Amino acid sequence: MSSIGGFTFLKMTGPQVPSLAIALEVINRRGVDGEGFVENARKVEAINKQTVEAVYALATANCAADDYAALKGSLVMVVDDTGRTVYYVMVLDVRVTLVKQVFTSCPAGTNYLIQADWALKPTG
Repeated sequence: MSSIGGFTFLKMTGPQVPSLAIALEVINRRGVDGEGFVENARKVEAINKQTVEAVYALATANCAADDYAALKGSLVMVVDDTGRTVYYVMVLDVRVTLVKQVFTSCPAGTNYLIQADWALKPTG
């Protein structure tokens, strides 16, 4: 199962969220023996993910947009469908794109599906 923050999803699609990598810059000075190194953080573009969450009640499904939006601007842990975990991921934006009723659910009790688009950016 995949997750973003405290929300668990049936499915998560999109590119993997990379850990923030460190770029080393070599410093060479004329007339000085040896080399120096400076660590520079690399920029990582925002990653767009799509999720599908299953919930039991219509009230929970209708609150999903507000519940997801509460994560905007916060650092969360992201676990993708392959079990890869990335910490300190900023939630830049999230939009619920579809709330759909399921008439015959498997597993039982999955009465509504919530689809959402997430904009995420690793920070550390």
